[in-house]
Amino acid sequence: MYFIERDEKDRIIPCAPNKVALTNIVCIKPHKRVLPVGFTTKCKSATTRVVHKISVLLQEYINPDEKLPIKVPMERIEEVIELVYSIIENDDKNNMRFVSKQQLVGILRYMQQDEVYVMTRYSRQLSKFSQNNHTYLDAPDNGQDEGKIAKQYAIDDPVLIMLQQDGTAEGWNGAIFWWPVLVPHQNIGKAIYAQKASSSKVRQR
Repeated sequence: MYFIERDEKDRIIPCAPNKVALTNIVCIKPHKRVLPVGFTTKCKSATTRVVHKISVLLQEYINPDEKLPIKVPMERIEEVIELVYSIIENDDKNNMRFVSKQQLVGILRYMQQDEVYVMTRYSRQLSKFSQNNHTYLDAPDNGQDEGKIAKQYAIDDPVLIMLQQDGTAEGWNGAIFWWPVLVPHQNIGKAIYAQKASSSKVRQR
């Protein structure tokens, strides 16, 4: 089991396990999704331009009709993730299922250095909550489509699924947004990514 964090110089470094007891952690396991869960988007007037910019950045590398993952430079993916998180907000500061921007980028850096497999899907209409309406939806990818394909590709490299939601389904406010779903690769050891609640740091062993 590896413990990882991000230092003051923005590098992913090892960290002692005894330092993560009181931190916000994300478990990294082969093919176990890493994604923000339990969030609200900003209003349409604040999201429209950002969503369009994300689409433009992604379409420089991936045709909207492309069904398979395409390698995209890590630098561009970090830019996309920055935009994604600029228009979504955690529903509750005590919601530990909301993977933050710092966590998602840190985990990606830990798993991949130069390029990342990315696949896109457009015009999705998923509700914010599960069918029983008591819990947040935490599996927005289609297990028979992009979810299945992602696992086939995520052997030695992770796959980032970018799902464009139209925001009209139950629980959302009508604003379009992009929902990132990171699928860690099969040949990765189990790891703990830890981030102090009071800072943007992350941890490794």
